[in-house]
Amino acid sequence: MQSFVKKEAFTFGWEEFKKRGWFFVGVVILMTLVSLAFSLLADMADRMGSGGLETIFGLISFIVDSFMTLGFIAILLNHVTAELSFFTQTSWEMTLKYIVATILFFLGVGIGLLLLIIPGIFLMIRWGMYPFLMVDKGLGPIEALKTSWHMTRGHGWNLFLFYVLAMLISVLGLIALGVGIFVAAPVVALASLWVYRFLDEHHKPTVKGHEGELVEAETSA
Repeated sequence: MQSFVKKEAFTFGWEEFKKRGWFFVGVVILMTLVSLAFSLLADMADRMGSGGLETIFGLISFIVDSFMTLGFIAILLNHVTAELSFFTQTSWEMTLKYIVATILFFLGVGIGLLLLIIPGIFLMIRWGMYPFLMVDKGLGPIEALKTSWHMTRGHGWNLFLFYVLAMLISVLGLIALGVGIFVAAPVVALASLWVYRFLDEHHKPTVKGHEGELVEAETSA
């Protein structure tokens, strides 16, 4: 099985970032400010002793963050393919589906982390492409998680190393007076998009066999 080259992913991320650097930095800053605003409102409600208001602001923050995450993915896809846009691909209906998928994702990963940590990391890697699949292909929560599971088969170790490198780049961005993260975040996101495109192009779709089990469909060379 052909696997992706991590250097190519990050090179793509950097080169694409350079084409519209200020745009990507602006988007990340805007998303950060909106998320920070709701966090501050929740913190203020907590200081005032209003637990109910804190919960409401926390819930709104989670929903808005989910909406912005889908919008950012749509922006990434639009930047590369010129086919998608924030407003046509992101809706509140999709956001609710994404929230359901995210809850399922963290439930599975959380349980896995309780089981000696490694199963949680394994699920995190195998299910990690679900946000791209939901925006790019319009899949529902279960479909997106299942498809991510199948398309990452055989790439687990390489994906693990990719995520470790992505985390190191993000940490270096934070160390650079904190502002470096506004460069590191879009570069890592674009590199992740490259990995998603590679996996989507090279994985074999699954179909139901004669007895109902999922098997890999034959594809032409």
